[in-house]
Amino acid sequence: MGKLQQLEGRVFGELQVIERGGTSNGRASWLVECPHGERFPVRSDKLLQGLKTTCGHKNPKLCSIEGCGKPHEARGYCNKHYSRWYQHGDPHTVLKRGRPKKETFACSVPGDDSPAYALGLCALHYNRQRTTGSVELQPREPRFCDVEDCDEKHRSLGYCEKHYWRVRTYGSPEAPPSTQPKFCSVEDCDSPHNALGFCNLHYTRYRKWGDPHFVPEHPGWLGDDINYEGIHARVVRAFGKAAEHECPCGKTASHWSYSNECRKEKTGPEGHGRVVAWCPHVDCYEALCVSCHKIKDLQKAEVAA
Repeated sequence: MGKLQQLEGRVFGELQVIERGGTSNGRASWLVECPHGERFPVRSDKLLQGLKTTCGHKNPKLCSIEGCGKPHEARGYCNKHYSRWYQHGDPHTVLKRGRPKKETFACSVPGDDSPAYALGLCALHYNRQRTTGSVELQPREPRFCDVEDCDEKHRSLGYCEKHYWRVRTYGSPEAPPSTQPKFCSVEDCDSPHNALGFCNLHYTRYRKWGDPHFVPEHPGWLGDDINYEGIHARVVRAFGKAAEHECPCGKTASHWSYSNECRKEKTGPEGHGRVVAWCPHVDCYEALCVSCHKIKDLQKAEVAA
């Protein structure tokens, strides 16, 4: 192991050795100081071999203008002062930004201090002058529809709201020709027209079976095999409730009564177990009040006895 060389006080380039600084990777290091006043350790071998002679700091060049500490850009000036010198020939020239303000005048109308907009008038009075020919506020007369005998307010194109939309829709302010309601073309059918000349019922029949008169047989139709409760329900569907009719005696009817004059008369128990008679034809029933109905049933019982 070689003898340690004393480097304290020696100068290596820009670095001056101050004192011993310990070891680094098994080798002696010395504390050095650079011209900028910064101290840091450097290995002795790098100092002796000339591998470390500067601190690495660069001396920054600043703007030559007094009091401006910004970095140098060109010709001894920073970017700001160089731009002033390049544009105006003097780095101290300072121009205000924006356009110079124009002198403003007040509106020439007495009592109006608003700034003038054009022709010595403010925007309000200038627009009045352009529109009405006077700076004074002119009373606006109400405008009405141009159609004769129409007193509605004007909307557009000389028409009121109603006539304006007629013109847009039909090309004329006159009312469009009224269309007569269309009904079903099937004889004795007064239902409103739906499609192809038929009402909804006959159109559906035509679309399904090709014939508007075709009525399919209902799978639940009993025909003449209907019972007592069923025939009374059929009578109600055909003629309405008995209370909607008048009894021959003048009172309001309450029941539908079988006339006992049908050749297809049937007998059997009804819901309460009584033996009753009925027929499958709705034309064999008449509306009776309670009293007349009881009298008729008693007369039938006497005949049967």
